[in-house]
Amino acid sequence: MSLPLDMYLIGNLTYAHGENRDTYEPLAEIPPLAGSVALRYDIDTWFVEIQEQFADQQERVDDSLNEQETSCWNITNTKAGLNLDQWSIYAGVNNLFDKYYFSHLSYQRDPFRTGAKVPETGSFAYLTVMYKY
Repeated sequence: MSLPLDMYLIGNLTYAHGENRDTYEPLAEIPPLAGSVALRYDIDTWFVEIQEQFADQQERVDDSLNEQETSCWNITNTKAGLNLDQWSIYAGVNNLFDKYYFSHLSYQRDPFRTGAKVPETGSFAYLTVMYKY
């Protein structure tokens, strides 16, 4: 969504609800409500953006498969970019405040199928340089 002063509001929201019609229990591996909202300042040659990413608590789990409930979480991501002729440079920091959290079903990923929850990556920075020819 375009806002005044070269600002943009960007967002997404996802939700899935599944139920086993035979047992009236939640379906397995259904993620919780999740999404993100970002505010971006963007002119022709450069941009800066701050994003809040989140997921709700997941209480609807399949007990027969030993799924575990997951707490809600939110993280802050930032990025900036520069576009000059054929060059583009992007840099950012995800999980800016180094939040300790778990995504739903993080304990189900190979090779971590032991049932132990695996935390998501802490704060990390990235840099991307592209040349278009």
